Amino acid sequence: MGKGSKRRKEDSQKFRDSYDAIFRKKPVKVDIYSIPDCMHCDTVRNLTFMKGYTYIDHEMMDLTSKEWIAKIGFVPKTAPQVFVDDKYVGGCTEFITAMRDVENRRI
Repeated sequence: MGKGSKRRKEDSQKFRDSYDAIFRKKPVKVDIYSIPDCMHCDTVRNLTFMKGYTYIDHEMMDLTSKEWIAKIGFVPKTAPQVFVDDKYVGGCTEFITAMRDVENRRI
């Protein structure tokens, strides 16, 4: 066994640890504010499930207008409204775009 063999094992472990820390990091939580029978809400739920993220589904009507204004600065007129790690992302289209950006950064 040469010197390189031992180094490669150590480097391999460091690489795996770094890879897990950087690329496999998942958001702590995804909050989806949705309405019943909404295909865009279903799309966001399915995408979060496929990516392995944990999510909590809330009814949009659970928050009053004042609570929405305090939370994101306006009252949303469309569903769903998505928050990742308590940061406002937007609706379905913005969430899909954000997920694509995350995937593109990993390549």
